[in-house]
Amino acid sequence: MQRLLKAFLFILLSHSGILLAVEVQELFEAEVITQSQSPNDRNKAIKDALAIVLGKIMAGENIFEDLTVKMALKDAPRYTTQYRYSLIPSNSDENSARLMRVKFDQDALLELMRSSKLGIWNEVRDETLVWLVVEKNGKKQIFNEESMPDIANALTKAAKRKGLPLLFPLMDLQESQKITIPDILGAYSDKLLEVSKRYATPSILVGRVKKYKKCWKSEWALYFNSDIKQWSSECVALDEAILSGMQGTYDKLSKFYAVNPDTLEIDSVILKVSGVKNMTDMSRITDYLSSLPMTESVNWLKVKSGINYYKVKTSGSRRAFIDAVGLGRILDPLDPDDMQNKNELKYRLLPDTIR
Repeated sequence: MQRLLKAFLFILLSHSGILLAVEVQELFEAEVITQSQSPNDRNKAIKDALAIVLGKIMAGENIFEDLTVKMALKDAPRYTTQYRYSLIPSNSDENSARLMRVKFDQDALLELMRSSKLGIWNEVRDETLVWLVVEKNGKKQIFNEESMPDIANALTKAAKRKGLPLLFPLMDLQESQKITIPDILGAYSDKLLEVSKRYATPSILVGRVKKYKKCWKSEWALYFNSDIKQWSSECVALDEAILSGMQGTYDKLSKFYAVNPDTLEIDSVILKVSGVKNMTDMSRITDYLSSLPMTESVNWLKVKSGINYYKVKTSGSRRAFIDAVGLGRILDPLDPDDMQNKNELKYRLLPDTIR
């Protein structure tokens, strides 16, 4: 089962900007409020937590109408590996209410989801650049974390709930001279896109949140894959208004990046590595290949004419494995343009700069 998880982690490397990708943590964990520590309230909270987890890994239309998802939610405690109550009462009126953190068995959940028609978005995700304009008391400002802690807190919670790594513009002197609020919110996005090139993210989210007496309204536009998606929220609490932006972003990106479990492959490949001088180099290669999330096993076969041969058993596509090997700057491909058509992959060991 671990093989399946590893494949999900890197199977999409060939579809995204690798250098911008980060590994999102705690995708299979969630925090929820439980009204008490009774078995009934606990099981309800676990179900709510699992719904949050599935909402940040599954992709497709109406995921909670999927029969496999319904099956998982119905038997949510079965997939729980750990839960813990906060010792601090929640903000609820009930003194017995507590925040509960729930962790789920990722292997068991992924195995169950093999029978679903939905896609699964793995843990390796590209950052999204966020340009956010906040309108309050008749004044518009570009989001600033230090001066807007309430907005910052809502963004952190919403991004975590949807498993989205975010990046915010620096707005240094150079940048603030190039772009204005009308440039960010306007219908003509040429200047916005030009300034955003500095960050080289594949997706750009533009948002506007406006404070009314008792609520916030939000409007959003996502620039991704040569397309623009726009949506808005009603007048709701701040957390909900910000979550609207993250939900719309997740819906768009997850459908593009998600894969179906049935597309996974299991294969073996031979690596021929030159530049190996000693046992330390051999161990370095083995340790690196074994550390790749899609690697199942690594076996050294022989050395011939100064070339070391390794047999690597992998989960996932050949393309994804080739891209994964290139991430560590340890093995340099000798024939990168023709690797897809080769039974043996040729690499040169790069110098160890740490020594």
